[in-house]
Amino acid sequence: MANNNAPFGFVCAKHGGGGTPGRYAEKEIATGLAVNIFEGDIVKTDATLGITVAAATDGYLGVFKGVRYVDSNGDIKFANKWVSGTTLKSGTRAWALIDDDPFSRYIVQTSGTIADTDVGRKVDLVATAGDSLSGRSRFSVGSPGSKTQFRVERIVKQPQRVVDAGNNTTGYQISDAGQYAIVEVSLALQEIVRGTEV
Repeated sequence: MANNNAPFGFVCAKHGGGGTPGRYAEKEIATGLAVNIFEGDIVKTDATLGITVAAATDGYLGVFKGVRYVDSNGDIKFANKWVSGTTLKSGTRAWALIDDDPFSRYIVQTSGTIADTDVGRKVDLVATAGDSLSGRSRFSVGSPGSKTQFRVERIVKQPQRVVDAGNNTTGYQISDAGQYAIVEVSLALQEIVRGTEV
């Protein structure tokens, strides 16, 4: 049975050297930034040394986990997404939480086909608009080839719910290699190490 096509962005799985993942850095988001950023999106440093969503050809800072800010009404906000054009209260800043550890490993879905023999090969980012209701990313990675951005560490074999067109559960299956596989990846191009391979 085929894997489900349900990308969910990048989810931290573990630290490549062991230990505890999930220690986040704070990076500024410019007031009025005209781009949506969702939890699980890959981000990069922008020209003002704040952050923005990364494109498929960029080096990456890390994974966006959420944001805190004071909106133009003076209300304190904690959110898992940055909405395009959000304005801040005068004199305040928005701070994004970023998993920027170059040795973190992430679980992500592939948009293309991947085989067990592709473990150790590299894949690139596929940037897709996130879910504005849940605030979750829909980023995924493509198929291996002449890629540079992420290294496939393993293919994740896990239970998946099978649903019909009405979202009713019709059974369960184990995810596997093939199209829409779930993989564990490490960052191969990361800004902290100046865009060189980790």
